Amino acid sequence: MTLADILRQEAKSTLLTDIPWLPERVVDSVRACGKYRIICDTHIKEVSKSSVPNKYYYPIKQWAEQQGFHVRDEYYSSGTRLIAITL
Repeated sequence: MTLADILRQEAKSTLLTDIPWLPERVVDSVRACGKYRIICDTHIKEVSKSSVPNKYYYPIKQWAEQQGFHVRDEYYSSGTRLIAITL
């Protein structure tokens, strides 16, 4: 196992512990709007229902893809990055 694999596994194992509401929010938003978006950028310091720190960027994308969703980045005009999850 490489160091990168170890880091990926750590991030994956803590994702739903740190953000337990994520699956429900994704499902509810995709059902209602066709898309779930959450801000994930370097200036975010704490987890909230609308934004998460940058350390969750890769784990969220990986988790959503493993769940069968399409994932892409979107940006506000200010340059702030969002993770967009769709079917």
